[in-house]
Amino acid sequence: MRDLRYRLWAATKPKLEPISWDEYRQSFLPGDANKLASMSVMDGLLRKDQLNDGEQYVINPRDFRLGVDLVAPYKALQIGETDVDLAQARLETVRGAKR
Repeated sequence: MRDLRYRLWAATKPKLEPISWDEYRQSFLPGDANKLASMSVMDGLLRKDQLNDGEQYVINPRDFRLGVDLVAPYKALQIGETDVDLAQARLETVRGAKR
């Protein structure tokens, strides 16, 4: 009987070198900062009024759901100066990204 020994090279993972923020931004994020995130009312919209300087949304707070579409994953959310507790936010999966 022969003793066969071999080494699986695929079992070793290559060491990944960190990249700079500028390289990450240029490689993975859209050049237009307006395309980094978008928001829409998913539920509870009663009406949308046109104003001179934009739009005003009238919502039913009982049914209100806000959809946020981001190009990168996130671990924290802040609205204004307020940190949002993601455990309490009733997040759902839309288009394969955790919301």
